[in-house]
Amino acid sequence: MGWKTLKRRFKIKYPVTVREGGEICIRSLFGEDFFVINSDGVLIKRYDDSLDLSKNDELARYRAEFDANPEKLKKAVLAQDVFTKALPVFRYDGNGRIKGAFCERRGWPNVTHDGELMTDGGYFSTFEDALANAVDDLKSGIAWRSKDIDEKRLKVRALVAERKRIECDLDVLLSTKVKSRKR
Repeated sequence: MGWKTLKRRFKIKYPVTVREGGEICIRSLFGEDFFVINSDGVLIKRYDDSLDLSKNDELARYRAEFDANPEKLKKAVLAQDVFTKALPVFRYDGNGRIKGAFCERRGWPNVTHDGELMTDGGYFSTFEDALANAVDDLKSGIAWRSKDIDEKRLKVRALVAERKRIECDLDVLLSTKVKSRKR
């Protein structure tokens, strides 16, 4: 997958990443995808400057170059990327595992060899650091959920007490109604 080749050949200044399905994305630092290119090198989403009040000239240049030379785009995407460095990085994958990858440069907004945008505090130089951070985050999540559960239990108790009071009121009214009919 030639995400790095694409970035280099078209002189792209924005982060270029790869989605799980193999689609290459040219995106903002905040996660908005300006362009999406499928794994066959076909542009499937393009930057639309009619929606952008600032009319980004750099993004318009990419669009014009992609449109003018779709074969160059396809070749870049299908190229085998070559990396000059392979620094290890590790992150918690959210499913009980620490995932390892390689990159040329650590830290945000750099991208791993497999096309993941590294986030601050999400990628670590060592497995041990990633594991320690994941354990801390998960313990914090458990504590937060426990607090939330305790607060909800108190609320449920209050609601049950309120329901019992309403049921008592209903019983009083029904017994009053029955007594007044008997007269």
